[in-house]
Amino acid sequence: MHRRPAGWRAARLADDDDDAGARRWGSTPPATAPPPREPHPTTPPPPAAAATALPLAAACAAILLSSAGRTVFSVCLLEIQAALHITPVHLSSLLNAFTLGYAATALPGGALADAFGGGRVLRAALLLYSLATAGLPAAVDSRRPFAATLLLRFLYGALSGIALPAATALISSLPPARRSAGVAAVFASNNLGSALGLLCGGLVPRLGWRALFFLVGIAGVAVALAAAACLPPDGARAGKARGAALRYVASRGETYGQLALLTWVHSVLNCAFFMFQNWLPTYLSNQLGLNISSSATLSALPWGVMAGCTVLAGRAATAMQRHGWPVLRIRQLMLSLSCMLPAACLLALCLVDSAAPATALLVLALSTHALSTNGYHGHIQDVAPSASGRLLGFTNTVGMGASMLFNVATGSLVEATSSFSTVFMLTAVLYASATILFVRFARGSPLLELA
Repeated sequence: MHRRPAGWRAARLADDDDDAGARRWGSTPPATAPPPREPHPTTPPPPAAAATALPLAAACAAILLSSAGRTVFSVCLLEIQAALHITPVHLSSLLNAFTLGYAATALPGGALADAFGGGRVLRAALLLYSLATAGLPAAVDSRRPFAATLLLRFLYGALSGIALPAATALISSLPPARRSAGVAAVFASNNLGSALGLLCGGLVPRLGWRALFFLVGIAGVAVALAAAACLPPDGARAGKARGAALRYVASRGETYGQLALLTWVHSVLNCAFFMFQNWLPTYLSNQLGLNISSSATLSALPWGVMAGCTVLAGRAATAMQRHGWPVLRIRQLMLSLSCMLPAACLLALCLVDSAAPATALLVLALSTHALSTNGYHGHIQDVAPSASGRLLGFTNTVGMGASMLFNVATGSLVEATSSFSTVFMLTAVLYASATILFVRFARGSPLLELA
């Protein structure tokens, strides 16, 4: 009699169990291990780092030069006033012309960027507003200098208003894991441009204000032409988006509610930012007795620190996302810090009357305000990635209008009270309202897309 090898019964029972389990789930056990799956032939490979880094670098350069050109005009205000022989009232008209132009094109600029690609629109805007910057001395020396300068300032504002929505649309084309870093890089460039423009103020006695405008303008033209020659087209997405309409992903009621929330938060951030940018020199000079006109470094310090904190905030948001933090929780945390820490600094400023602690509090307020880039602006990328340019264009348009009204209110309050304390307390209240509403009501689900 043939004897089976020892252990055959246990092996047979194990095989029977496997067969039974396979039949239970409606399949048969494979005789051999399945071959490794090949990637689907239609799945595109992840974009190379250089393919995303170069367009982002060009966008950062465009935003930096836009901010620098805007700040250089503020630095050279007295020289331009003397060259035009105008009163302070006419000078304020030149400042308002830029603001009106900027507010007028944010929304259509976002639509153009979503339709034709953020990179293409941004490069065109950079070329045109750089030409406007370089041409300002010619406008001042023309037959009708005030009218020509007023028109050129409006055009510069209108072309600059396209830049931020276009950069936002470009960021939305990046892989999701790189968007926080992209947002941080663009807004750090914006703050760095302000610092650079203030530092350039030290060159006015040596080069003259006309040469300064010419150099900044020519630098922008060179960057725009180099980017147009070296960078590839924006890709298929821009072509598909051309002529596309906005589609509600969420219900209309939820979308409108979230849009109202985002508009309020953006308005608060704009009011605070432009309060710092427009009134910081007056506060340092009138209330603290500092001579900032002779110290370009002191004027540029808060904006340089703000740029560095923007980059750090982007890296922190990316690291938190990598470690499993919910994206909405990251946005809420960043927005809360970007509002409540500056609010605390502003309230502390009401109790301070010496230069050293006041300067430290201002630097801290501006540096922590920079966290909003990965709070609010990162959230825009989350809820409307394909329509981020249009969404930001709308909220920024309303936000610029709010900042203009707040600027008027600031001047009236300072004139009535001879102090910035009321303005600082009001700004702190606005900061707190944005924090409470965003943490309580913000939703991370998609709202809009291009259909």
